Amino acid sequence: MRKLKKWFMDLKITPKIIIYYSIMIIIFMVLSVVVYKQLNYSTVTKKVGQMLMETVKTVDANLNFLIETTSNQEKILLSSKTLQSALSQNSKRNDPVVQRQVENYLEESMNFNEVISSIYVFDNEGHKYYADNASYKAVSLTKIKEAPWFDELVRLNGSYLLKMNGGGTFDSQDMNYISMIRVINNIDTQKPIGYLMVNISADTINKYLNKDGNTYNTQYILKDEYNNDFLHASLAEEQEFAVIIDHVLDKEDHSEIKKVGSKQYIVSNLRTEFDWKLIAITPFNELSTQDQTYTIIFIITLLVNGVLLMCGIVFTSLLISKPIQKLVNAMKTVERGVFQEVSIKTGNDEIGRLKNVYNMMIREIQLLFDNVVQEQAAKRKMELEALQNQIKPHFLYNTFDAISSLALSGNHEDVYTIVKALGKFYRSSLNQGHEEITIRQELDIVEQYLTILKYRYGDKFTVTTHFDERTLDYTIPRLVLQPLVENAINHGIRAKIGPGLITVQSLFCGDSIQLIVEDDGAGMEEERLTQIQQGLTNGVGLKATIERLSIYYNAKADFQIESQIGYGTKITLTIPAINDKANSNKTLQL
Repeated sequence: MRKLKKWFMDLKITPKIIIYYSIMIIIFMVLSVVVYKQLNYSTVTKKVGQMLMETVKTVDANLNFLIETTSNQEKILLSSKTLQSALSQNSKRNDPVVQRQVENYLEESMNFNEVISSIYVFDNEGHKYYADNASYKAVSLTKIKEAPWFDELVRLNGSYLLKMNGGGTFDSQDMNYISMIRVINNIDTQKPIGYLMVNISADTINKYLNKDGNTYNTQYILKDEYNNDFLHASLAEEQEFAVIIDHVLDKEDHSEIKKVGSKQYIVSNLRTEFDWKLIAITPFNELSTQDQTYTIIFIITLLVNGVLLMCGIVFTSLLISKPIQKLVNAMKTVERGVFQEVSIKTGNDEIGRLKNVYNMMIREIQLLFDNVVQEQAAKRKMELEALQNQIKPHFLYNTFDAISSLALSGNHEDVYTIVKALGKFYRSSLNQGHEEITIRQELDIVEQYLTILKYRYGDKFTVTTHFDERTLDYTIPRLVLQPLVENAINHGIRAKIGPGLITVQSLFCGDSIQLIVEDDGAGMEEERLTQIQQGLTNGVGLKATIERLSIYYNAKADFQIESQIGYGTKITLTIPAINDKANSNKTLQL
């Protein structure tokens, strides 16, 4: 996340604006589509559910009309003289003529009403008259009287009782039937004289359910009061639909959307007037095709608006960022140390005012920079002079101490020698007022200095030197090695028991030169070493030398001190390999 944030913050203004607003537009578009689809889905679901429920009610009305039409046909049958006479006169029960007359009448009734598949009539003694357009049904009065619903049939006293497949009085393997069963009463006495069973096939019922057309490929399931299937839909995922149907059976006049497999269906349940359940299963995709078209149009419109808005954002970002980029390109000269005013065409807007302020700032900085350069040059010169003046009296104090000691001891020849060496030392170190000297000249100064110190310390130390010839003609500031040698003697050799060794060497390292002064004296503690490295000591010689080199080489000189108690100290000075002969002509103004 941090890398991503850094990457974004490092981008230029134009892509940053485009990315930011692109994300906002995408989020807005996604939220708009999600909200639209959710609201649209909810609205469509509600409307489709209501529409399907109305359709189911219409289908139920068609079914009720069919039942009532058949019931009216039954009433005509019940009131016919042919049927009343045959059932009332027991003497005509086995008369073939009567049998034929009644059954012909039943066939005529079936032909008049095509919805009727078969008619079965029984007198009180169980004699049967029938007409059947399908297969014969082995129904008998005995089975009717043994049925659990017979008492209810008697209580209805002539009204019909609706049962599936004769309420179990006959088996139908190929086709289910709605059986309208009722008691036949004598018209005159209103006493029961027989029983009537009119059967309507499932095919006929199904045709009536779909007589107004089936635009949405709806499939219907019709269950009796015991939830037995009268009409069974042809569904691929029967087990999944069975669970859904069981779920909606207990909810009257109810519709809900269920997902089966990869498709959605609206399942509607309606309880009919005769206590059967009519269930409609409609593919939701068939209903939402038009709404999907609206959704596609909405998304396309949203995308077009998004593209137009994006173009506007790109144009606006370029309008803002282009002048800024031009200003940035003009400002890049500052990176090269060139303080140059920018010249670009701008209006009197924020960017124009920014350009004017920047140009004014450049003028002020250039003026300030020139002043600082002059001040720093003067300050640097004064600091170098002050530091060298610190070194000179420091060395003189120590030398005069040695001369005083020799004079007191009466050793005049040694006094002469040391004074002569001191004069030669100063003649070499002053170098006719030049600020820089060669490393070769610096070695001569060190040699004279050691000559002086030999008189002070005798055999206390010996000196070995190793100088790379390639380094001898390179120039360095005056009195660089002398303070280091002095420091080695005063703080290393003097504190050591017995004689010590001082090694002075120079190494050529290509683009740099190393000057090394090493002793095998007493060494320094780590705390003392840290103080020297951090410039916290009060000593003049070593501290002054470090400061001089830092100023002279603009902090490009490296100064390393290695020391260990009992093993000595090693000072390594690494300076740039610069052989500028012009620098050797600089004079030190005292």
